[in-house]
Amino acid sequence: DHDAGLSAMGLAALIEMEDLGMAIDITHSARPAIEDIMAAWRAGKLKKPIISSHTGVQPYMPLVRALPNRYLTDVAMTGGLIGISYFKDKSRSMSVEEVALTFRKVVDVLDEAGYNGIDHVGFGSDWDGVVKVPFDASELVLLTSELRKPEYGFSDADIRKFAGDNLYRVLLKTLPEG
Repeated sequence: DHDAGLSAMGLAALIEMEDLGMAIDITHSARPAIEDIMAAWRAGKLKKPIISSHTGVQPYMPLVRALPNRYLTDVAMTGGLIGISYFKDKSRSMSVEEVALTFRKVVDVLDEAGYNGIDHVGFGSDWDGVVKVPFDASELVLLTSELRKPEYGFSDADIRKFAGDNLYRVLLKTLPEG
């Protein structure tokens, strides 16, 4: 149900997930569920970073489940990660330039909200074969090369964060020790 938030059992499951060292990913969550997850985080019931592993972002991607800016800043507030996907909808991919521009815009939104945007954005491919994307894993260099262009303002260190360092940081805070 896209109009329902978390039930008491749903919240208990998320708390247990955190206790087990599982990451909470809001990518396929309905808006009311995201609201409830963030409210639980603000109330201290959830304590670890939240991720959106592969998502579109509004208004740059015309997807029903694309996240508006307030959810982007909510994820950053938790110390989490927003994985930028590479498609407009299931049948249309974004160009490499559009993906790079989306990275720039999301980083700027997070910076303006008081978060270091570079630390909360990552690659969110969604290479599951259901959606059309402009490149596959063997061609990721197309995106990293585009992100290196001066008009986006990203350093090699920033791109390393997008490519995995940010996710690594989040997983270190989420996964059990050992």
